[in-house]
Amino acid sequence: MSGAFLYINAINASKDVIGTKELDEKNYDPFITNRNYSLFVDTVMYSNEINKCYQLDNKLQFDYYLNSIRPSKRFVKWPKKERVEDIDVIMIYYKVNYNRALEISRVLTADQKDYLKTKIIKGGANDSK
Repeated sequence: MSGAFLYINAINASKDVIGTKELDEKNYDPFITNRNYSLFVDTVMYSNEINKCYQLDNKLQFDYYLNSIRPSKRFVKWPKKERVEDIDVIMIYYKVNYNRALEISRVLTADQKDYLKTKIIKGGANDSK
């Protein structure tokens, strides 16, 4: 388990981390910890408060979480950007970025997307639009 999640587990469960050598101040990652606690209803306000005090030392931020948040089992899958399967083909064919390709993908029909796939797979670069 990486260093950031050791701290999160310590805050969530054990609470007896004062003398452990595994938890050094240099391994603490405030961004990961804040992001983790912003995903839960009961800890989002704590995360917001510590985001306002970004200039604090890592130890102070950790101590704030350690002494403020009640121990509980918290687990949630982190949200990740979904990848649409035809986006890469649209990006190559129209020479646009990801966001523009998403917009184009909403407009194209399934037959049009299949046509683009055949054009890209055959290796022909599109010279005409």
